Amino acid sequence: MASESINKKKGKEEEPKKLNIALLTIGFHGDFKEATKITILTLAQELQRRGHHPIVISDKREETPEFEILHGIPVYRKAISKLFQPFFIFHHFFSQPLALKDVEKKENMQFDVIHNFSSAPLLALRGALARSLSGNKHCALVHTIKSRSKYQLGSTFLARFLNVADAITVHSICIKDELQRYGAKAEKLHHIPSHIDLQQFVPMDKQHHRQHHPELGYTADDLVVFYYGPFTKRKGTEYLLQAIPLVWEKNPKIKFLLSCKKQQLSEEYEQLIAELGICKGEQAKNLYILFSPDHIPPYLNMTDLVVMPYPELIATESNPSCIIESMACKVPVITSNLPELKEIFASIPRLHDALFFEPKNPQAIAAKILLLADDASLRKKLADAGYRLAQGYDLRKVVSEYEGLYQRIMAKIKS
Repeated sequence: MASESINKKKGKEEEPKKLNIALLTIGFHGDFKEATKITILTLAQELQRRGHHPIVISDKREETPEFEILHGIPVYRKAISKLFQPFFIFHHFFSQPLALKDVEKKENMQFDVIHNFSSAPLLALRGALARSLSGNKHCALVHTIKSRSKYQLGSTFLARFLNVADAITVHSICIKDELQRYGAKAEKLHHIPSHIDLQQFVPMDKQHHRQHHPELGYTADDLVVFYYGPFTKRKGTEYLLQAIPLVWEKNPKIKFLLSCKKQQLSEEYEQLIAELGICKGEQAKNLYILFSPDHIPPYLNMTDLVVMPYPELIATESNPSCIIESMACKVPVITSNLPELKEIFASIPRLHDALFFEPKNPQAIAAKILLLADDASLRKKLADAGYRLAQGYDLRKVVSEYEGLYQRIMAKIKS
């Protein structure tokens, strides 16, 4: 008691409690090239670095083990009965809560925080079920909406289900306002952006990396346009491919570097590229498709312009990692004129005419590429402004916001 009073007199505050944190998600594979998995893993790693005990809990797919350590983080997966496996909702809903119950028993502990991730508001019930199965019925429950869902049952019309959580976090004010309009409680909604690791994505010497990759054949005078991510409709890759011959009609010297996350193109994109003729003849040397690269920052840093042609933001984070990573590497970005993307650049309206093009419009994409290709000064303005904005998405800053949220909820539950 005496030392307690002395500490109070000296103004010493009690150290924040180190927390047992369950991170609930779906389909958590060892291959972390999908943005949502990367952000959950890096969140867990930073929480662990701060002394907490994060555990990722997911559903089990055929190719994944029930338990493994991935990059220092324990990952538990639960398979449901084969009777229910044809019904995907059971994977999404029951696997994680049942796994959480098993984890507490195996680890001989109870969770202080359950942090549930999904695109669908309805899956907030998964977190509530997990808490009911936990040994700690008063643990903090946070639900993060990662993106807009591609399923009807994932509609924001079901936002009222989110109120079972103690707090709801979203990456975009647009989504926050929409969820509130459909019934999520305003006092529970928190805007916490997605994050990237600013120690990994940094500006580097362009010419050094061009020389380090002689297979690409880039010289100091080349202007290189970059896209990276999956070749899928939800990313709008076909619109960029269709824009390439339109660009070459005006400026045949512009080079395109396209990075595909998979080892090969799907038949659909093989066919589209063949129809466009962009991999044939003399012009073929100006298009290079890179498959499944291990490390993106060197490629980002050897390019002059990044194009992200999203048709809409469904099943894609509201703050797409590719955009923020490019900005952090001080590479100018142009992208689709969508509300969530305009929100990222809201503080630099003077550059919006250069930044945005109409979604699903190859002519508009080509026009914007040509505009930036001809104006080095404008590229620099975009790069400098983007770099400043990227600092707000730093992993350490965002994790501190989550950490503070956990602590506030726990204090409120105690009181």
